[in-house]
Amino acid sequence: MTSNVPATGMSPILSALLAGPATAAPAEPVPVPKKSNTTMIMIAVGVVVLIVLLMLARSSTPEPGGPGDGEDVGATLQYGKLKWSDATKDRCWNVQKGGAKAGTAIATWSCNDGAESDKNEMFAFRSDGLIQYKETDAGTLMCVAVNSDNSGIALKACSATDPAQKFAREGKAIKYSSKCMDIKGASGNNSTPIIPWDCNPNASNQQFDFV
Repeated sequence: MTSNVPATGMSPILSALLAGPATAAPAEPVPVPKKSNTTMIMIAVGVVVLIVLLMLARSSTPEPGGPGDGEDVGATLQYGKLKWSDATKDRCWNVQKGGAKAGTAIATWSCNDGAESDKNEMFAFRSDGLIQYKETDAGTLMCVAVNSDNSGIALKACSATDPAQKFAREGKAIKYSSKCMDIKGASGNNSTPIIPWDCNPNASNQQFDFV
């Protein structure tokens, strides 16, 4: 049967059905924002400033043994004597013959009381494990160090990275690695060496008062 409806009079709905689905227009590409020249310059300046700050921080780090080695120096330290706890022995750690030169032996001596004679018996415990001597060698900080053969202790330029200078207080004992500092042979004689020895909590010659 032939339709009497002319093509030009076709309804809009029927026309849409006959035409098929509409083809979507291609999406416009989203432009990627570019960094402005100002932003790039600011980033470059920031990198340069960071490099300069790192270089300044590195150059200000003191060399081991220098006048500023370690975190505790000068007036921030509490100096005192390391006195043998045995009440019958009046013996203190003493820098032999005074002075502050590297290699000067530290041994026992009768505890001094005068201001002038006190100076070679004055030490301070630093928070980095070093025992600092009050006197300096021409401005260089000096600390207690165990001799390489464990035969005693002596002065050495302070260095927080030197294991021979690392000590720890445990009560009245002064630990060095797994050993304890010990007045050799428990002798009451002057100039008796102070050596690292097996720890014995009952040994009076390993007990020291900080006074």
